[in-house]
Amino acid sequence: MTWISAPTTHTARTAKACHWCGEQIEQGQLLVQWCGTTDGEFWVVKVHPECHAAWQALPPDERHEVYQGEFSRGCKCEQGHCKCSRQQRADIDNPTG
Repeated sequence: MTWISAPTTHTARTAKACHWCGEQIEQGQLLVQWCGTTDGEFWVVKVHPECHAAWQALPPDERHEVYQGEFSRGCKCEQGHCKCSRQQRADIDNPTG
């Protein structure tokens, strides 16, 4: 049997890794959290608010178990291979070199 709570927004009390992108959620930053049980095993997911929005943008049948750091922050692009407009804007805003 599976049970999943509704997502809630919290302020991080300690630094932790985002389940979606693997980047750090710093102490004092907002995070979205939900928990549940699957086959009697309890689990908790904590993500950046923008990563939660990306997760929710997936079709329901694709909201499978996500492995920590599988996606880029705030989008559905595979980690390290972001090709969407969100990443291109970030590159313009933060040029390197």
